[in-house]
Amino acid sequence: GYARSDAALDVKIANLGKVDYIAVALAKGNTQLLDAVNGSLIRMYKNKFFQKMFERDINPYYGGKIDKKHFSLDEVYSLF
Repeated sequence: GYARSDAALDVKIANLGKVDYIAVALAKGNTQLLDAVNGSLIRMYKNKFFQKMFERDINPYYGGKIDKKHFSLDEVYSLF
């Protein structure tokens, strides 16, 4: 955050641990919940939620040094 936004400061630690990803888990065969989750994710994508979140929260924190593709998944959601 702040250290990366102040050019007078030098950040020596690139990260504080391993990269972790978050996923949604559903009971096998629960197609109603699967459809609801997928529908919500697609609506969020179409409303540019992920793009806005990246620009507002993620990119400033990492000082523009992180690839947007790891957060937006444009190539996945654009299929819908």
